[in-house]
Amino acid sequence: MAEVYPDANKKVAKMAGVRAEVKKTSTELLAAVQAQAATHHRTGDFSDSFKEGPAGGPDREVFTAHPAAVALELGHFAEKRDGTLGKWVPGQFNLIKAVKGMS
Repeated sequence: MAEVYPDANKKVAKMAGVRAEVKKTSTELLAAVQAQAATHHRTGDFSDSFKEGPAGGPDREVFTAHPAAVALELGHFAEKRDGTLGKWVPGQFNLIKAVKGMS
């Protein structure tokens, strides 16, 4: 029978080289996301809004605080000039495409 050690994740996180490898991977992911988003840009605001940083403990994250991030990533309905809903604009899925491209 397998045994589960409650603090195994914390012990692994403290192993030599783990933090450096996590940082390297998150930096690579950031570059891939920015490159993917840049293929869709008009102004560069969205592709430039992605950042990489700590997510607690040894973990790191790639994120954006762009106000239209959800609509751009997942898709949205365009608004017509009269204020009604127009055509569906498909999402860009930059984060997913970047992760898939790294595997």
